Amino acid sequence: MASTEGRSPEVDPANAPAPAQQSALKCAEGLFTAAPLRGLRALERFPEASRLKFLHAVLDDIAGKSTAWVSAEEWLPSGATVEQCAPVTTAYRLLYRQAINLKMQPREVLADLLRVQLQQSTAEAVVTALFARQDEVVSALKEEAITGTARTSLKDFDWKLNQEISSDTISSLSEPSLILRLSLAHNDRPADAVAQSQQTEQVFFELNKAELDSLIQKLEGAHSQMVKLKSFKS
Repeated sequence: MASTEGRSPEVDPANAPAPAQQSALKCAEGLFTAAPLRGLRALERFPEASRLKFLHAVLDDIAGKSTAWVSAEEWLPSGATVEQCAPVTTAYRLLYRQAINLKMQPREVLADLLRVQLQQSTAEAVVTALFARQDEVVSALKEEAITGTARTSLKDFDWKLNQEISSDTISSLSEPSLILRLSLAHNDRPADAVAQSQQTEQVFFELNKAELDSLIQKLEGAHSQMVKLKSFKS
């Protein structure tokens, strides 16, 4: 049995969208990897009555507002912790930012959510929450882009190779994957239900070979552009 160390226990891989589904999402355009979007479907593990509170807490966080008005106990699945549900928070924070940056229409966001097999009512709640506060989120993201004061930065990373044997025969087909851990530093984030009091967030991704190759290619492209920009400035 392959090691599962580093895998987020709260997002069941069986319930996550397949890599092909993730890459087909409109909201995945321009991302180094669509892996963080695997947490989208796990929203339906949250108590139905508190999902809207969670979504507005995520939107408050993007807008730089305190989310102290809602406690974690109000939206956490039974027996789960804030840390275990961090990939869900990450997924919806990314979805909302991408939807605004890509100027997606409500029907496009809804189509993405249905593609990852969210129920119609849940998907509609996600879309309604965003577009009810669209102007507010757009303003916050513009200010962030202009001032260059993004509140999240990469502090450290680590990785390990995970090899899954498909049967008890060692010669059988195996599927390697990479477990990538990112340590994200959050600046001036409130101690609240979404972020808790921690200034560093651990985010885990599991990438298959195709996703890893794509990530490396895009990082190399970004590095090339940075080198050109540095040469231009000098």
